[in-house]
Amino acid sequence: MINNLFDVFLDSDPATFCLIKHSVRFEKSYIEKSISTLEKNLTEIYPDWEGLKVFIDIKDRALYIIVFLTFLKLKSKPVLVPIEVKEEDYKNSEDVFMSDNKNLDFGLFINTEFNVAVGSNFNKNSLVKTSDAAALYLYTSGSTGKPKLIEKSVQNIVVELEELKKIFPINKKTTFYFTPPIYHIYGLLFDLFLPMSCSCAIYVDYLFTPETIAQYVLDNRIEFFVSIPSYYKMFVTLNLVGSFASCKYLTNSSAPLDKETSKVFYKRGLNIVEIYGSTETGGIARRVSPKDENWELFSYVDIVKSRENEDEKARELLILSPSVSVDFDKTVGFNTGDIVEFTGDNKFILLGRNTRFVKISGKRVDLNYVFSKIRDYFHSKGLENVDEQNLYVGCYKEKLFVIFSDEYPDEFHIIKEELKKRLPGYSSPRYFVKKEIPRNSMGKINRVEIEKIAEKLFSGNK
Repeated sequence: MINNLFDVFLDSDPATFCLIKHSVRFEKSYIEKSISTLEKNLTEIYPDWEGLKVFIDIKDRALYIIVFLTFLKLKSKPVLVPIEVKEEDYKNSEDVFMSDNKNLDFGLFINTEFNVAVGSNFNKNSLVKTSDAAALYLYTSGSTGKPKLIEKSVQNIVVELEELKKIFPINKKTTFYFTPPIYHIYGLLFDLFLPMSCSCAIYVDYLFTPETIAQYVLDNRIEFFVSIPSYYKMFVTLNLVGSFASCKYLTNSSAPLDKETSKVFYKRGLNIVEIYGSTETGGIARRVSPKDENWELFSYVDIVKSRENEDEKARELLILSPSVSVDFDKTVGFNTGDIVEFTGDNKFILLGRNTRFVKISGKRVDLNYVFSKIRDYFHSKGLENVDEQNLYVGCYKEKLFVIFSDEYPDEFHIIKEELKKRLPGYSSPRYFVKKEIPRNSMGKINRVEIEKIAEKLFSGNK
């Protein structure tokens, strides 16, 4: 039974679990020694770390993992800090901040030798222990605004980890490489906890360009590759799919993968398993879209049917799940914010967000409905590959606009007239713009940047 997430490391096999950086293997014995060194250095600074929130902002992946495991061993409550979060969002004298790239006067600075420097304004007498049930904290992606801090308990992590081990029957010889950051829930599980719990080798070199990543996977014969939609799409565009021939498992999360990209891999015998979920909910379902566009629920997820939509085919996705990490009414279920159509056998089709209703001239407009009509029109003009990856419908000051990342099929005035035949006048888009849909580092739509685009459109500054 796992009571502390550090137990996952303790249970790993020293014969096979390791970190590989610049072709050098760091065996479990080295990691244990490093943890002991850092633990000693930390307790010299402060004797009792249990219950303290520790904000971790570390760029070096191997160092990140060792620091994270050390604080789990010390029974601290690690807070995994993404690049989107600013200093003013976490600066708090009651908590601890540790970095290998920001030498802040109120925090701790660590180097690759596990030496810790104390900031000039670090006040250990002001630190306060936290008594909540969190084992660690993650920030949401911030796609809808400012990132929020979410508690994750041991149960939240372990229940999903056990499910992933059933879905992916990996062995101790499986090698892992990842592009998502560890501070994301998808990254934390697939980059660290899954390979560690299965005693696998984790390649931790940081690479950025699709060409270098593909070559790295090829050269090291990576078997389990973890990434996000933007990278998979670039691999196809740059004709790099063949570099992944050694991969037994490829996974995608943070946003749905467009079918055409998935199909290219599928035709090469490579199945990309998409994971549907969020920081708050943990994993909910999975699919391989060329095989089946339906999402299949994880075994631990139960569906709640509300009286209002019990008999409707399309309805809100309300779930009961031990991986949900926020409080919710268990009789009602946790509202994921999505509209789905259930197709039987614990499967569903994801139709869109249920938050996409706006008021225009006093009338309620479903942006998903408008999206579907525009997509249908584009399909009728021969543009078959139109989906959420390249088409976006938004609303700004009761006026609709469309962003399309490919070439429009007609002049804008023609499109407007055609859409008026399919939509009420008040719900017909006012502006059309050809532009890549802005997304954050995890591939989710960046609402803040969308708002900036809309402001320029409607101010006349195109």
